[in-house]
Amino acid sequence: MTTADPDARTRRTVSVLIAAQGIAGAQLPMAFTVAGLAGQSLAPNPCLATLPITALVIGSTLSATPLSALMTKRGRVAGFTAGVTAGALGAGLSAYALSIGSFALFVLGALCMGMYMSAQGFFRFAVADTATDAYRPRAIS
Repeated sequence: MTTADPDARTRRTVSVLIAAQGIAGAQLPMAFTVAGLAGQSLAPNPCLATLPITALVIGSTLSATPLSALMTKRGRVAGFTAGVTAGALGAGLSAYALSIGSFALFVLGALCMGMYMSAQGFFRFAVADTATDAYRPRAIS
């Protein structure tokens, strides 16, 4: 008689989220680099060059609590979907802003991409939902 591993599902989730974290985590350094350079070329004043980076951080900060509430009410999938959708919208807006030379639209796109950055921060907590009490600390780390 064999006993099923109670954390088998969690181990699979950990593997998927490690891959997702690696891919999604690449967004942040890329966005910081590109946003600063694009901001420098688009900004009406050089002092505003890093405003898109600030917008990313503000977007992440402002969306953390609503995303958490959405995940509590509708589940992690809904929260991650909202974050990815906002990130895609922000990336599209930013690309369009670059093509037309609009600094304000670029900052707005960066603000939206901040929501994606915030959603990515919840990946490690998704693992905790399926882990046993004994495996939860290791799964989260």
